[in-house]
Amino acid sequence: MRPFVSAVIASMSFASFAFGQTRAAATSGPSEFAVDGSLGFAVPSFDNSSLGLDLMGAFEWHPKSTLPVAFRGEIGYSYFGVSCDGCSAHSDILRFDVDALYDIPMHGSTKIQPYLLGGLGIYHVSVSIGCGPNVVVCDFGASDTNLGINLGGGLRYPFAPGLSGFFELRWHEAFAAGDAAYFPFQFGVRYAIPK
Repeated sequence: MRPFVSAVIASMSFASFAFGQTRAAATSGPSEFAVDGSLGFAVPSFDNSSLGLDLMGAFEWHPKSTLPVAFRGEIGYSYFGVSCDGCSAHSDILRFDVDALYDIPMHGSTKIQPYLLGGLGIYHVSVSIGCGPNVVVCDFGASDTNLGINLGGGLRYPFAPGLSGFFELRWHEAFAAGDAAYFPFQFGVRYAIPK
């Protein structure tokens, strides 16, 4: 199943990029740049982990095109507590992702803009374990860095000129440290940089 999902995400990202490049010469409007920031919760799929915290900062580029395609570079951080007998543990994931975004065309006068996104990234996963006095004293840590993928969707709503709120639900698969998959729910703000 994982190779299939990876192939679908890679194909979507490549198709969005290639399609965007073929229409880059269109003159519907100038390129637009924006910055994003979000705070959310992350649901891990690995054993004995609790609901985690997720932070994300990003930079978006909407090329000069008639297509609803954009690109985003992001830095994200997720923290999970891990439950175990007689010890405290936590896991941290730091990610650097490059994503393609596709705004789903909407009809009518609605201001809500749904979109899809997906891409590739580098994920650094670290685990730290400390044991209490009732067991053998220990202090253990491990980390791994590898490629990963993500896929998801979101809703964007404008509050003021250049300022929008957004909600995203995504799936991340970090191939580091035994394939750590998790699902962030992110609430954030997008600010379009004035031209």
